[in-house]
Amino acid sequence: MIVSQIRKLKRAEETLKMAKADLASLSFGCQSHTFNPGGGRGSYSDPTAKTVMKKEMLEARVRSAETCCKQEQEVLSNMLLAIGDETTAKLLLDRYYYELKWEEVAERNGLKVSAAKMRVKRYHDTEGRVA
Repeated sequence: MIVSQIRKLKRAEETLKMAKADLASLSFGCQSHTFNPGGGRGSYSDPTAKTVMKKEMLEARVRSAETCCKQEQEVLSNMLLAIGDETTAKLLLDRYYYELKWEEVAERNGLKVSAAKMRVKRYHDTEGRVA
């Protein structure tokens, strides 16, 4: 369960990154100011008006992606706290979120590789069980 939550968070972060990149790459190009004579946004023949609308849409997408990231982070944080063992939680984050090799995971946590793997295996073996 925790590995799938980490994957969900990483997908949400990637979506946010892409939304921010799309917003950053938005160009206003030619600054035409010939708006619809009737006023309002009924006509989008003006390139600037189209760009403004696109910018508003992208900003909304960024806000939505930020909200999604925060929600997924909160769920993951609660799952990590529920483990009850800080070292195991760090091992899981290092291995699955930061995608470190087992040697790096063990070193960062002051363990031998076999001990790090065993702790993660034990967690996975008992993950679905109620304590």
